[in-house]
Formats: sequence, C-alpha cells, structure tokens
Amino acid sequence: MVAAVEYLGADSLVTCRLGNAARRARRPAASGLAAAASAWLVTGRAQHLFESDGTRRADAERNEAATMFA
Repeated sequence: MVAAVEYLGADSLVTCRLGNAARRARRPAASGLAAAASAWLVTGRAQHLFESDGTRRADAERNEAATMFA
C-alpha cells in the first residue's frame, strides 16, 4: 500500500508499507500514485541502501530485493 507521495518536481518519492517495513521508490512525477493506493513493487537494478542515521551502508554487495519501484 502507498503510504505517502512526496512530489519533488521531475520525480516523486513514493513510500510504500510492506507489513511493518517501509520502502521508498523514486518515480516520474506523473506516476498517478496517491496515498492509500495499491501498488505492485518489483525489484530494480539501481539501489542505494542507508543506515537509520542517514549514512550510506558500508557493504557494497547488491541486494536486488531491497530496491522497490512502485
């Protein structure tokens, strides 16, 4: 389920809830998604993983399941 959509001009950040977890995806601004909408999430090839303090994760290993696109 889409929890929030943050419009950033050319892109939007879409926050989706997966049980207790949240995943954020960058989408084109005109994606048509809104809060409380259902969305399919699929893995992508570009991903950036961060720690809870906002720093980028030290491990360089890619985890395809960690990137979600709404």
